[in-house]
Amino acid sequence: MKKVITIIMVFLLLVVLMLPCVAFAADGLEAAAPDFISYIVAEAYVLIPVLYILGVLFKKIPNIPDWVIPFALLIIGIPAAMALAGWTIEGAMQGVLITGVTVLSNQLYKQAVIKRE
Repeated sequence: MKKVITIIMVFLLLVVLMLPCVAFAADGLEAAAPDFISYIVAEAYVLIPVLYILGVLFKKIPNIPDWVIPFALLIIGIPAAMALAGWTIEGAMQGVLITGVTVLSNQLYKQAVIKRE
């Protein structure tokens, strides 16, 4: 049952994230690219699950306090995104955005699924 709830929550999260991609026009639905999605380059999306898995692994290490994990992910995420998006300020911003999406996704999962159990 726990896996079913997790799958449903991930699906709902994806639906909520994609809602701004659909704009209502007078003649029906029309796809539109929202501003916040255009800030992240497509090459950097692969880092979201990578950073999430690293965060889970860091959480299992007993000597690492919880408050350190987002900072560790940021330190890893910035150079990783820069390697994918380019060694520029924009590449560094991609790392910040990707790390933010990863930490936000983790917190949404914790608040919606784990707190309810």
